[in-house]
Amino acid sequence: MADKIPVIIPTIKKDYMRMRDLLVRRVFMYLPVSELVFIGNDELCRIVQKDIDGMFAGLNIRCVNEEELVARFPVISLITARVEAFDKELMSRVRCGWYYQQFLKMAYHEKCSHDHYMSGDMD
Repeated sequence: MADKIPVIIPTIKKDYMRMRDLLVRRVFMYLPVSELVFIGNDELCRIVQKDIDGMFAGLNIRCVNEEELVARFPVISLITARVEAFDKELMSRVRCGWYYQQFLKMAYHEKCSHDHYMSGDMD
């Protein structure tokens, strides 16, 4: 079997609540996971911690506050400014949160002690 690696999943509360039970159990069942790391805001991390203490007791799960990796406001502001400078009408179709999520996935390497990690999406 391959070495176990961390799996990171940046998410928001709505998607976590909808998919948590199914996704968590399948990640540990089908992947060589050393730990499952959710990345989100304070509210999400509180919910994940309750689940770790309850329904996911014994599984190696944790939550990292997204602001510890990349500050949200500067990224969203920069993307918004760039898109609006290019085409104001395009802004209604741009998903700034998705771009922010990509920055979070890349920034996790600074917190990771492994050479590799796998990234997934909750939605």
